[in-house]
Amino acid sequence: TSLVYVLIGPAEDKRVQPAGPLLKIRLIGLFTKSVRAANAFPSTLQILFDSLYGQASTLRLKHSGMEFCVWVFKHAEDSKLKPLAPIILKSLLKVVDDDEEASDSNSLHFRVFTFSAIGQLAQRMPQLVNKDASIADRYFKAMQGNKLLKSNMQEATISLAEAYKGVTGETAQTLEALLIETFTHDDESIRNVVVQWACRIFPFSHVPSRYLCILASGDIKFGIREEGKAGLKPQSSGNKRGHSSKATESPSPSLYPDVADVFSYIFKKHVAFKTDASNEEALILPPLAYVALIHFLRACMDNARSVTPLELQEFWEVLQHALVRG
Repeated sequence: TSLVYVLIGPAEDKRVQPAGPLLKIRLIGLFTKSVRAANAFPSTLQILFDSLYGQASTLRLKHSGMEFCVWVFKHAEDSKLKPLAPIILKSLLKVVDDDEEASDSNSLHFRVFTFSAIGQLAQRMPQLVNKDASIADRYFKAMQGNKLLKSNMQEATISLAEAYKGVTGETAQTLEALLIETFTHDDESIRNVVVQWACRIFPFSHVPSRYLCILASGDIKFGIREEGKAGLKPQSSGNKRGHSSKATESPSPSLYPDVADVFSYIFKKHVAFKTDASNEEALILPPLAYVALIHFLRACMDNARSVTPLELQEFWEVLQHALVRG
C-alpha cells in the first residue's frame, strides 16, 4: 500500500505529489514481478488507470502499465479479477480507439501491445467478448492497417479467435459477414487469418464457414488453399492447428451440415446455379474452388441419412455448370 501511495499519491492529501514518470516505471516493474500486487484490488486498478490515463503519463509509462496489465490477467484470482474485468476491458478498448490514428512507430507498437493484452483477458474470460462482434471488428481493421506491424497484429487476431469459439446468434451472423468481407482482401496473410478464424470459431456443421473454406480452396496462394481444404475435413474444423482431435477413418455423419442447408446457402450466394448452363458462360467459381464444392457436396450427401430428389436435382445443376467451356 505504501508503494501505491508513492506511485499515485495519497488521495486525501493534495500537498503530497505522486512519483514522477521514471520512478513510476521502476515501481511498476516491481509490481509486475509480484503476484500479490496482481491481486491487490482496488489498488491494482488504480495503478493501471494512473499509468494509462494519468495526466503526467508518458508512452514508456503506458507501456509499463500495459505489461503490468498482462501480469494481472495471468496471475489475478478469478474472484478478484472477474468483478472488475469489464471496467478494465472498456478502458483498454478506449486506448486502442484513441490511438487509431497513431502513425509513429512507438505509438503503433503500444497499440498492438494493447490488442495483445485484450486477447489475454479474452482468453481468460471469453464471456467478456464473445457477445460483442465489434471487438473482433477492431482487430481485423487494425490487421489491415500499418504494414510494419502486420505480423504482430495477425498473431493477436488469431489468438483472439479462441474467445469466440462456439459463438451463436446475432454475433455469429455479424462475424460471418465480417469474415466473408475480409476474405476479399488482396493480402494473402490476411485471407489466411480469415480462414483460420472460420475453422476455429464455428463447428463443422456451420454452412457459411464451410463456404468460406470452399472459396479458400480455390485461392491463388498454396497455403490458403491448404487451409481451406483442411477446413472441409471434419477432424480439422473447430480445432487449433496442431491441437486437433484424432482423425477417424469414417467421420460421424452428424458432423456434416444438413444437405438442404448447404444447397440453400450456395444457391443464394450464386443464383446462376438456378439457370440453364451455357457453354459460353464463365465458371461460377474458380476451378479449384468448384472442385472443392463438388467434393464437399458429395461428402455431405454421402453422410446424410437420406437425400431427396430435389437435392439430387440441385447437385446435377451444380455439375452441369461445371461442364461449361468458360
